[in-house]
Formats: sequence, structure tokens, C-alpha cells
Amino acid sequence: MAAPARQYCNVFPVAIIYILVYVTILKYSFAVGLQCEELQVEDCAFAVSSSGARCVLETNVAKDGSVELECQTSQVVTSEERWRGRKESAECVEWCGLDRKWIGLSSDFLSEHEWHKRICEPSCYLNCPNIVDFFSSVADAEGVGLIPLCEVDWKRLHRKMIETPQEEVQTALPMAPSTM
Repeated sequence: MAAPARQYCNVFPVAIIYILVYVTILKYSFAVGLQCEELQVEDCAFAVSSSGARCVLETNVAKDGSVELECQTSQVVTSEERWRGRKESAECVEWCGLDRKWIGLSSDFLSEHEWHKRICEPSCYLNCPNIVDFFSSVADAEGVGLIPLCEVDWKRLHRKMIETPQEEVQTALPMAPSTM
């Protein structure tokens, strides 16, 4: 009986090493997660890779002269851990008035008159923090604060609601279904 016990003692350290190697390989194979270059064009814009880099849709001119769109990893990294490895939902893209074919990561949208209104809409601002963070970061880098612009919009909306006669508000609201 003593011989088999020694045999098990010699196998135990080897088994532990195999288990550790296996767990390490699994950890790194799953750590890759979402990579921008693997995303379809329609999922690229407003996605964040597992490493935290924002994905960006870029144009690529092929040898035959045709223009193709491809998803690439940008240099812009989000500081929010919760957005890593996530694609933005179709609802948020719609609520924020955006387009999945958004090309590049430029601040060109800042030249659009009242661009912030669609981002400041409660449906977007309250439900789509990844998009709000993206636009806030780009605007802040250009010296334009998104939050102050949204606050101005919200004050106007609040003032408009106060100034609107109650009859107009009631006729503008949809009729609630009868419970009888």
C-alpha cells in the first residue's frame, strides 16, 4: 500500500501545474473579448472594446479604387470600466438622433447648430451614458462643455412647461385607457 501513496504524491504537483496552465490559457482567451476590428460595420460606431478603446468606423480605399468601411480601434480610451466590451444599443442610437454609419472621431459635430439638443434630450441623456460620455469628452477637449449646454436646454424646457396653459398641456397629452 505504501507504493501507491507515493505515486499519488508525485502526480499531485504535476496536476496542479496543468490546472494552473489551463486556467491561465482560459483567462487570456476570454480576456480578448470585444475587438473593434472584428465588429461588423453596423455595430462599430459607439462601441467600446474590451480594452476600453472606443471603436471607430473608418473609410479604406481598396486597390481598385472602391471605398470600404471598416471598424478600427481608436486611441481614445474611456475611463468607465462598465462600458468596456459593449456595443451601443439600437435604441440609444435612435434616441440620441445618431447614425450607425458615424465615420471617425472628430469634433465636426460641434459646428452643427444646436447639435447638443439631441444628446440633451431626456431619453438620450438619462438612458445612454456611454454616448453622453463620448460627446462630453469630445466637447470638453474642444473647450465646449456639454453639461452647461444641457442645463440651458433643460431650463428652457422647464420654463416652457410652466408658461404653457394647463388646457394646452391636457389636450397635448394622450388619453389614458379607461379602466372600466
